[in-house]
Amino acid sequence: MPLSPNRLDKIFSILYTTLIMKKTVVGLFDTLHTLALALWLGGLVVLTLLVAPILFQGTALSEADAREVYALLLGRFVYWADACGVTMLAVQFLLRRRFEKNQTHFVTDGVRQLLTFVALLLAEMSFRNLLPNLKTSRRVGELAHILRLEGTYAVLVVSQAGVLLLIAILTVTLSLPAFGGASRRSIAETEEPVTTQRRPRRRR
Repeated sequence: MPLSPNRLDKIFSILYTTLIMKKTVVGLFDTLHTLALALWLGGLVVLTLLVAPILFQGTALSEADAREVYALLLGRFVYWADACGVTMLAVQFLLRRRFEKNQTHFVTDGVRQLLTFVALLLAEMSFRNLLPNLKTSRRVGELAHILRLEGTYAVLVVSQAGVLLLIAILTVTLSLPAFGGASRRSIAETEEPVTTQRRPRRRR
């Protein structure tokens, strides 16, 4: 039974609305991922490069009090980092299927997910494991152990920031259009077949 023009218009309208909604949802998820990444990396940079120098050099607090305040801020920041990391992983998992048609982007997205797990692991190691040990060592007064833990903490924080920066670069790369477009044809397909033309024989 042929479809009437009105029914065809309704079908096309539904398909168009579904496509627009899908693109809108994907855009919202991408924005959420970018926001979570910016808050995580930005918060880490602000705490390390802005808050720490102000606490230890720009205030009248003693070194011990400044360390206590900074440790308290880092203890609060770990919840921020966990929320941002879980949000990023959830968005990456939900939107992973859109890269199935592009092998390069699909692999890049897999690397991005792996780096997000690594960043979360570094955050847990530095904020939930290392900080309590550092507090205990400061109370006991083991200077050599304190210096070793502080060095380890600095390495973990720098590594975490570097991993987050790599995630940001991969995210920007994935937002770009696919390079090269359609797959290149092989030389055999592009070259025109060479045909040998025989000269017509002259009749005697």
